[in-house]
Amino acid sequence: MQRRDFTLAALASLSGAGSILNSAHAQSPWSPNKPLKLVVAAAPGSPPDVTARPLAEQLSASLGQPVLVENRPGAGGIVGMEAVLRSAPDGYTIGLASQSQMVFNQHLFEKLPYDATRDVQPVIRLASVAIVLVAHPSVPADSLRDLVTLSRNRPNPLQIAVAPLGQPPHVLGLLAQSEANLRLDWLPFKGGVEAVAACRAGDIPLAVEAPSTVVPHIKAGTLKALAVTGTAREPTLPDVPTISEILGRRIPGETWFGLVLPRGSAPEVVARLQRDAAAAIAKPEMRAVYSRFGWRLIDGSSPEEFAATVREEGPRWGEIIRKAGLKLG
Repeated sequence: MQRRDFTLAALASLSGAGSILNSAHAQSPWSPNKPLKLVVAAAPGSPPDVTARPLAEQLSASLGQPVLVENRPGAGGIVGMEAVLRSAPDGYTIGLASQSQMVFNQHLFEKLPYDATRDVQPVIRLASVAIVLVAHPSVPADSLRDLVTLSRNRPNPLQIAVAPLGQPPHVLGLLAQSEANLRLDWLPFKGGVEAVAACRAGDIPLAVEAPSTVVPHIKAGTLKALAVTGTAREPTLPDVPTISEILGRRIPGETWFGLVLPRGSAPEVVARLQRDAAAAIAKPEMRAVYSRFGWRLIDGSSPEEFAATVREEGPRWGEIIRKAGLKLG
């Protein structure tokens, strides 16, 4: 009897020790042991690309492994998102996901090959940016109100250059157009740089694009800024009012990006990447880089906050897209 009791007690002790070891293993931090990829669904030199590269450098230092930026543009960000979601959920392939990929695309494409709320593991939202409405200097309008008057007094809509349809400059611009009651004819270009170049040349009177693309031309006098989307003035254009200010009501109009993983990624992987990315953007040198490109850092984002943002924004932007009759596939 004593031997049996001892055996049972020993087994119980070993079982308890095993539970402790398993618990410790489950909570142990993840440390990568090979290079990682950061997939950017945009071309080299684009606003997402130039903001991804300094982040990759910071993550390389904190993770102890190279983080290589891989550009996968195409199909409204679908190509890049599929590259992430088809990878193993082991933390070695990270996506830099935009608002288009996470929110807009579900309303733009009938047969989207992924569901952002089901197939994607949000990690952290990193930064947001407003969009600037600019005009060629020859346009007889120096403000959004002037532009509204000009639009009303013309027989035809004003032409406006924009990056590919369905991207943030276009969708945020559609909201501004609706709120201000503007008559616009949207002309898509390969990218924002090309759209702005057409406006600078005087081929198209108006354009909308991120601050990093238009601010140098505004300061050079080859473009003039009429308004900024969103609810807060753009730091690089402090004298340009927001559409919310001009119209006297709060009108959302900022786009954002963040890090994502394939669904099924281990909690310790998600936690490590969230922690390291949050620490990276908190550094003064990173804040300076992002500020230079017009990006406003998002403090305190978590996987839960990111997921909630995607769920909450879906109906709002879906209604804007539906009203515009916009479908891309």
